[in-house]
Amino acid sequence: MKIYTLLSLFVGSVLAYDEYFGVFPRAKLFEDTDYVVPKITVHLNDEDYKNLFLGYQCERDTSKQHLVKNNDCYNAPWVDLDVAMKKTLENKFVDKNSITDKSDLEIINKTNITFSEYEHIINKYSNTPIENIFQSTSGIFKIPEFNTEDASMTFTLNGYLSYI
Repeated sequence: MKIYTLLSLFVGSVLAYDEYFGVFPRAKLFEDTDYVVPKITVHLNDEDYKNLFLGYQCERDTSKQHLVKNNDCYNAPWVDLDVAMKKTLENKFVDKNSITDKSDLEIINKTNITFSEYEHIINKYSNTPIENIFQSTSGIFKIPEFNTEDASMTFTLNGYLSYI
């Protein structure tokens, strides 16, 4: 008996849900989309797509769970290796006092260092792997939020295509 009571309440609530709007008309869009799943496609230009994908890869590869060496990430447009070198020294990943080679001192003091120069200093003067130095929590660099002004979207529903 309890099961029949619960079942009748459930069926009643389903019927009540269908009749929720009563005599009030719903927008045509909502009537057309009942029980239909649209196909939504976002269109980006090649440069924006590359930056979006690279940002996602960098977030994944620099997280503590993965820590994968990713040279593309370390050379991304948002990485300033001069700032990275400064923070590497500040965070004691490399002890500045241990650098005695004249050419290496020039590297850490110059501007516009390359990734190969940065990596040379890390490999020579640090016991910390570069992927640990570049992990997202170390503060060496920050992946910016993805924004674009040049995107579009298509919305396909029941064979009808709309551009947004």
